[in-house]
Amino acid sequence: MNINNLKVELDIREDSKGHIYHLGRLRAPCKIDLTEGATFLIFISASGEEELQIACNDKENTTFSRYSKRNDRLKVSIEDREDQHGQIFYVAKLQYNGYVDCSGEGVVFIVFTSKTGSEELQIVGKISNSDQEETKPSGIEVIYK
Repeated sequence: MNINNLKVELDIREDSKGHIYHLGRLRAPCKIDLTEGATFLIFISASGEEELQIACNDKENTTFSRYSKRNDRLKVSIEDREDQHGQIFYVAKLQYNGYVDCSGEGVVFIVFTSKTGSEELQIVGKISNSDQEETKPSGIEVIYK
């Protein structure tokens, strides 16, 4: 576990069919830049210590997870892994030409692991492409009349 990772607590929820999922919210004056990739680590094996960790992608030649985007929702496939103590955790490595804005209304993370083979992380919030960013003036412009 890296102390530099951004951590989001996950709450356990149950849907109408009795399937368990996990939900976390982040509202902060920041953006998660996905242009060079980000790693999402999901720890839900230890009861009461469920959390999502977000870190910069630190490896070159990384194989990124499959994802789909519709409106303000990214759906990212996650893979299960086993730690040195035999506990299962999940990993998603996402590269997207944009960012997730955590300010304003914030962002919601939903983790679905009930159906084997269909595990996914959903990121819901203001998701923008990098080329849609507002351009800021590079200097002061003086206009003479």
